[in-house]
Order: sequence, then C-alpha cells, then structure tokens
Amino acid sequence: LRIWGGAPFGLGFRLRSEEQKHLAPGSVGNYSWGGIYNTKYWLDPKEDLTAVIMLQIYPFAHPEFHDKMQVLVYQALVE
Repeated sequence: LRIWGGAPFGLGFRLRSEEQKHLAPGSVGNYSWGGIYNTKYWLDPKEDLTAVIMLQIYPFAHPEFHDKMQVLVYQALVE
C-alpha cells in the first residue's frame, strides 16, 4: 500500500482509513477509484452501498462535484 492524499492506496483502490473519517461521509474501510474523464465509484461494505458516477468530461472545471454527490447519497440514507 502507498499513502496518497493521506489515504492508503493499493491494488487500484483508495481505502478510507480511521484518520480520514472526519473528511467526508462514509464508513471507515470503504474504497473508491476515480478515472481521468471524471468517472468515479465507491463501495461502502458497512452500509451495503455501491455508487457509480459516469461522467465523460475532460478537462473538468468542478472538482467539488464528486464530494457533493457523496454527501447527497449518504444524506439520502439517513432520511
């Protein structure tokens, strides 16, 4: 595993660690991957959740989009 952006990263996935749990909604142990054309997916085994975002935009002028989408998904689980 390598540390990338403060998170362990290995075998093609970014893994959410205990130290990062305050940065965004989601469970410790969820994992994600993002692509160059702004595709992204994340899996949260604790919540039994899989999310896939299939954008095909390059260059992308809204880097906050994925973070906002993740917040909306987890808010929908609470409602």
